[in-house]
Amino acid sequence: MADTMSRPIADIDDLKERVQRYLDTSSRGIEAKELAERLREVGDVAIFGGMLRDFARGYEQSFNSDIDLVVDATPERLESFLVDYKVHRNRFGGYRLHGRDTQFDVWTLHNTWAIREGLVQACGLNDLINTTFFDCDAIVYIVHSKEIYCHSNFVENINKRTVDILLKDNPNLLGAVARTLRALVEWRAELGPELTKFLAKSLDDHCLYEIEKAQVRTYGRVAVDKDELTSLKIKLRDNDIDLGKFKLNYVDVVNDDLF
Repeated sequence: MADTMSRPIADIDDLKERVQRYLDTSSRGIEAKELAERLREVGDVAIFGGMLRDFARGYEQSFNSDIDLVVDATPERLESFLVDYKVHRNRFGGYRLHGRDTQFDVWTLHNTWAIREGLVQACGLNDLINTTFFDCDAIVYIVHSKEIYCHSNFVENINKRTVDILLKDNPNLLGAVARTLRALVEWRAELGPELTKFLAKSLDDHCLYEIEKAQVRTYGRVAVDKDELTSLKIKLRDNDIDLGKFKLNYVDVVNDDLF
């Protein structure tokens, strides 16, 4: 899949150009833009998280995952707007919408998990950058204004392939473990200090079979099996590992939906 990868972004303007080109020229992007424009009947709309992260990494040409949209509106207004759409609630309180070429998860700003739980105070869509577990997911594109919001070290970390924890609270910790393992395997990411501590503690606190099952629930397969988890656990405990270079048996790189 190397031919579907471009370079990581040089700066935020570079990312903005990639997103706008996708929304204007790709069938999936055009559908996302059309839906966002319709959703503006109830409030401003942002693209959030995974799509932007993968575009920043250089995988916009192979991107085929779901697209997360967040609307600055009340849950009641969004529910009323979606009454004529084929939707169902996802397990975290958003709406899964099946489009022509892609699927969307649609949320209201104040019904996203961290804000709903009172962990983050939000006045606008830009505050979503404080709500994610992984720092590489903390990025927002406001559709109507074409503005991008992220933390100051976002571009640097993307280019260094460094991933760390932004918000420690998480409604699905075993899912976060599975995503961390996949980052190690498929992105060859370098884990930051907080994420390294989280992974070490998780491997100590949970049986390895639970972690294998979490990988299957999250991605449909095991990226790091029990033997490899045992080896990783020992190396983390002994603090003798460059995690970004940890060699595992699973070497097939899957570019879409890394997290």
